[in-house]
This record gives sequence, C-alpha cells and structure tokens, in this order.
Amino acid sequence: MRYEEYLEKLKNAVEKKLGCPIEIKEIKKNNGYTYRGLVVHDGASIKPVIAVQEYYHADMDEKEIMHIVCEIVKIYEHYNVAYDEKDASCKYEFEHFEEISDRIVYKLVSKERNLDLLKEVPYTDLAGTDLVKLYYILWEATPDGTRMTLLKNIHLQIWDVCVDQLYKLAEENTPRLLEPHIVTMRQIVEYMYGKNVRYREGVDDMLVLTNIFRINGAGVICYDGLLKIIADMAGGNLIIIPSSVHETIVMSEKTWVDEQELQEMVYSVNREEVPADEILSDHPFRYEREMNRLCMI
Repeated sequence: MRYEEYLEKLKNAVEKKLGCPIEIKEIKKNNGYTYRGLVVHDGASIKPVIAVQEYYHADMDEKEIMHIVCEIVKIYEHYNVAYDEKDASCKYEFEHFEEISDRIVYKLVSKERNLDLLKEVPYTDLAGTDLVKLYYILWEATPDGTRMTLLKNIHLQIWDVCVDQLYKLAEENTPRLLEPHIVTMRQIVEYMYGKNVRYREGVDDMLVLTNIFRINGAGVICYDGLLKIIADMAGGNLIIIPSSVHETIVMSEKTWVDEQELQEMVYSVNREEVPADEILSDHPFRYEREMNRLCMI
C-alpha cells in the first residue's frame, strides 16, 4: 500500500467513525522537516494535528488500518478531554496580546536549516553564531510535554507589535517559565548505565544544560549571566557543544583544545545520532569569559 493511499483510507475511515470532516494537513517542523497528519474539524478553535506516519508500513492490510483508526479516535478523545475546557479561554487570550504577553518565550534553532520558515516568522539572530531565536506562546508545560503556538508574522500584524517587543518579553519570560536544569555528564551516564563505566579524561567537567522540561532546552545558554557564572567557576573560556535543540554540553576550554577534532565530532554526531529535525548546529561554540560573548569555532 502506498503512503498516499494509506492516508486517504485513514481519512475516510476516521470521518465515518467520528461523523465530522477530516483534513490531511502538512506541518512544518524544525530544520525544514515536514510531516502530514490528520486534523479533526469539529468546531473547536484548538485543532491538534494527529501524526500517523509512525503506524505506516507498505504491507499493511485493512485489519491494521481499522486498528489504527481506533487508536486515532482514542487520541482525538484524549485531546477533547484535555482541551475542551481551555478552548474558549485560549481563543480569547490569543486574540488579545496583553493576555498572552507573559507566556511568550523563545527557542534556539539553526538559521541555515530554517530559511523557508524564517520568511513566515519573527526571529532574532543570536550574535556570533549561526542560530536564531524563534518566539512562541507557551500555553502549558509539564514533564509529559508542552503545548505551544509558534508565532508568525501575521500575528504581529494583528497585534500591531514588533519583534523587539517579543524579544524583551521572551528574555524575561523564558528563564521564569523554563527554568534551567544542569547536570554533569557523569550523572547522566551513571543514571543510564550504572557506576561501572570507564570515562574519557575530563568528563567530570562536562555539564549538560537544558530546561526543567528538557524540551527546546538549548536556549538556556542565552539566559542572562548563566554562562558567565559557569565560566567563572571554570576559571576561563567555555566550549559549548550543540547536542540538539533540546540541550547543550558545556565544558572548560582547557578540557578540549583540538578544535578540528571537536568540529568533526559535532558534525559526525549530528549525522549519526541526532534526529534531522532536532539538529541545532554543525559548529561548536566558544564562550569568551572576558568579553561575555559567544562565537563559532
């Protein structure tokens, strides 16, 4: 079964099951990655896109299709319970800038990998790097996930606000709503594999920086004064490895002096270990303690 045929069968079967129109919608994700999912048009203003690509395989039969339909209905019903009471208030707040201004936060993404997206959204370049800050409304954040809306240029036109206003609000809101979370690399390895692990020299000095929800946590490196505090403790400049959009690894510059090896490692890990839509950058960064600035290596 071809993927297009699979989508159409799901669409038609879910429409019949729920009794309301279903749309196959393409959603843009980070780094130019897109996926298609199903949207249920039931009159609600909040319409989550239900991803269905993970269920697909070429040899599936009608029985499997109906099983997937049942799963989609369960997901839809879960969304209805979770969002129904919030729907009206979220719609009102979204239409009134003053009601959502304290929820505007930022995330870091690759500029080069998101050139098409940047034509549609407000953003701010992160000086000295190949990264940009994108802005979104953080409706809800829990250990199980976040509910957010990426801000687009059309929203700024409706609200009659500018990017500078978003920047100022996000600089204040992001550290407050997405508090930093810092652990050592040793702590992570021991949690995953136990204490009987042989470490590379210098691993004790490696810190993993993210936020408390570990989603879009790479932006923590922009929190005012945080890198300066770590650099003061390390007694010099820092190296920042862009693990993904969700986290970075930070270490003393004294720990890793071979810049060529470092660049090759970042490039290789991105190609072999990091999902395409979660790659942050192919370049490691240096935080210069005396100048209080980031730059690409």
